[in-house]
Amino acid sequence: MDVSDRHRILNLTREEASSPLGLEDYYDMDKKFAKPGFKTRDGQFNWSCSCVASYITSPCGFYFRKFLSNMDRFMNTEDSINDKEAKQVFEKCYSELGDCMRKYPKYYRPILEQFEESLSDVLRESMETGK
Repeated sequence: MDVSDRHRILNLTREEASSPLGLEDYYDMDKKFAKPGFKTRDGQFNWSCSCVASYITSPCGFYFRKFLSNMDRFMNTEDSINDKEAKQVFEKCYSELGDCMRKYPKYYRPILEQFEESLSDVLRESMETGK
């Protein structure tokens, strides 16, 4: 994105400013200005994506950042499943994140419902893919 596109002043009439934003307009803006999805094209976490940003700015944001950073390292290391230290760090980060989220059950209810099965799924998937 060009810097001039990031900082542009638009003067709108009262009617333009109060008209509803259609889905097509939203998607056009999203395509033009948003960062692409949960992962970048090179497979890294997209920290600017709202899907990631909403978690890293939440009450357990520190633990989410720590977990996602370590998950990225763990999943992208060739022999990570056989690296006991990497696996222990990953499991520790996972545990810390879970402990924090359990302190805020109303905030994290959708995640907590799936959280316990997820670690075994990630580790099993990592073993199946050879990473």
